[in-house]
Amino acid sequence: MTTIATFTSHKQMIKNVSENYASVNKSSNKISADKQYESFHEMAPNDLRLSEDLTNQVELTANRITNNKLLASKLNEYENTVQTIQKVTEDAMRFIQIAKDSSNDNTLAIKDISTNYINEVKRLLSNNFNGEYLFSGSKTNISPIAHVESISNVLPDGTITSNYYLGDNVTSAQKVSETQDLDYAITADNESFQKLFAAFHYAAKYEVSKDKDDLVKSFNLMDEAQKGLNEMVAVLGSNGETVERIIQNDGVAIIDQQAALTSITSVNPELEYPKLIMKIGKLQASFMVVARASEMFIGDYIR
Repeated sequence: MTTIATFTSHKQMIKNVSENYASVNKSSNKISADKQYESFHEMAPNDLRLSEDLTNQVELTANRITNNKLLASKLNEYENTVQTIQKVTEDAMRFIQIAKDSSNDNTLAIKDISTNYINEVKRLLSNNFNGEYLFSGSKTNISPIAHVESISNVLPDGTITSNYYLGDNVTSAQKVSETQDLDYAITADNESFQKLFAAFHYAAKYEVSKDKDDLVKSFNLMDEAQKGLNEMVAVLGSNGETVERIIQNDGVAIIDQQAALTSITSVNPELEYPKLIMKIGKLQASFMVVARASEMFIGDYIR
């Protein structure tokens, strides 16, 4: 064997050792880091596409969960507010019933008490949640009600209006799942709130008119308003339950999506450890070849 051939052969053997060592090191690092690929460039085309799809799904699901949690809080705030207005209405109905049955009108201060009820409902409908007025439609930066305590929303012909309302009637909807949009806005010009304010104004009017019919109208309007509030609470509760259920389902879905993504990018020990053992064996064999060749080369040199 010539010196050049011997050198070339030895160089190739060293190269084999280096390549085998790099292969062992790469597999070892892969197992230690629990990463199937060091970069996306190494991924097989199908794995890359699936990884990108799953990554997008995880992001979309996570964003939907965040948005739905905020919506659930908003629906809960709506429901709590309307339930409080229900309690105010119940209290007002008891008061009007007493006024209807009373023979001593002077002790009741009906106008002042009715104005207090108006102001309380106005305050509740001006609820500000996370920097937005809940009952103003899309005009969330504007308090929804003006002058309802001083100007009646009942016209001379008895027509009940929303002349106090400063918001709009733009409906609010949110995509709560891939297949479902949810309309959820309640505005302060809702018919039930109009009737409630009208009822308070009829009660206040009675202090001047002394016409018991004004109290009857007041009580009946409150009763109608209360029925509308009951329906409102039922819808809010149902919508809240729907959103909570979707949040729970998405929570399960995102775990499955993340697990599927991990299965693509993470190492499978049952597959990788045998490969690593084979690579270590190959490295050891290449070391032995170099060692034996080196002994021969030295022996030839001594002879």
